[in-house]
Amino acid sequence: MYTNKHIDINISIMRIFATISVIFLHTCSVIISNPNVFQYTNTQEKFWLFIAKMFRCAVPLFFMITGTLMFQKKKKLTYKIILSKYVKRVLLALLIFGVPLDIAKIYLETKNISIPIIVKVLLCDEGVDHLWYLYVLIGVYLTLPILSNAVQHTKIKSLLAFAVCIFLFDFVVPFISDCTGWDLALSICVSYPIFYCIIGYCISNFEYIQKYRIIAEIITIISIFTIFFTILFDFSLDKLYSYNSPLIAIYSIALFYLFQSIQFKINNEKVISFIWKLDRLCFGAYIIHPTIIQFVYRIVKITPCNFKLYPLATFLFFVCFLICSFIISFILNKIPFFRKYVL
Repeated sequence: MYTNKHIDINISIMRIFATISVIFLHTCSVIISNPNVFQYTNTQEKFWLFIAKMFRCAVPLFFMITGTLMFQKKKKLTYKIILSKYVKRVLLALLIFGVPLDIAKIYLETKNISIPIIVKVLLCDEGVDHLWYLYVLIGVYLTLPILSNAVQHTKIKSLLAFAVCIFLFDFVVPFISDCTGWDLALSICVSYPIFYCIIGYCISNFEYIQKYRIIAEIITIISIFTIFFTILFDFSLDKLYSYNSPLIAIYSIALFYLFQSIQFKINNEKVISFIWKLDRLCFGAYIIHPTIIQFVYRIVKITPCNFKLYPLATFLFFVCFLICSFIISFILNKIPFFRKYVL
C-alpha cells in the first residue's frame, strides 16, 4: 500500500525515466537490428542508432537503482529471501512472458519449432533482445547476500576506490585494447552490473551531492554530443556503446548523479501517489513492451520505415508503445497472481 513515508521520489522518477528510455530504445533498435527484415536508408539508420545509443543509459540506471535499494543498511538479505522473493519473481516473468515471446519470434523467422529449440531458448536467451537483462538480474540477486554485507561494512571512500579500479581495468583497458588492437592482459574481471550497483549505492550516500551537480550536467551534455558525432561520422566501434564502455559508464553515472541531486519539491499527495503507482507498473511495462513492438512491426507490418516523416512517426510509435505497455501492466496488476508473484 502506498504511504508517503516509504517512497523515494528520486528513485521512482528515475525508474520511470529508465523504463521510458528502454521502450524508446527498442522502438528504434528492433528495426536496425534486423536489416534482413526491415528496409531503411542510411540516414534513417543513423537517426535510430542515435536514439538507441543515447538511451543505453537505461540498463545502467536500473542496476544503480538496484544497488541503492539493496545495499541499504536496514535491509537484511538472506538467500531464502533472495530466492523466494526476488529470483522467483524474475523467473516467473521469464517463463510467463519472455520465453513464449522468444519462441513465437523464432517460429515467425524460421517456421520451425521443437523441444531442443525451446530448451535452447530457455537456457540461452535466443530470441527477443531485452530478456538478457532478466538473466543478468538473477545473477546479481544471487550475489547480494554476500555483497551487501561487504558493502554495508565498507566506507564509501573505499568503495569508490574499488569502483575506480574496476572502471580502469574492466572498462578503460578493454576499450584501449579494442581501439589499438593490442590484447592488454590487465583485468579485474568484475561483472559490470556489480560495478553499477556499487556506484549507485555510493552516489546515493554521498554527503555533498549538490556540490558537484554542475559537473554531472556538463558530463551528460558532452556524452550526448559525443554519441551524436560518433554516429554522424560513422565511428562504428561497437565497444564504444557497450555497457562496460567508458563513455556509456560515465554518461550513465552522470545522469544517475543528476537524478539523485535534484530536490523534487512535490507536496501534493495525489501527485506523489500517481508517481508511486506508475513506478509500480514499470517492471510490467518493461516485460510487455517487446511483445507489442514485435506484434506491430512483424505481424501488422507497419514501422516508422513506412513514413517520409520518420522522426515524427518514430516518436508517435514510441508513444503508442509506451501507453499500451503501461495500460497492459496496469490491467495485469489488477490480477492477484500477477500482482503478488510476478509484477
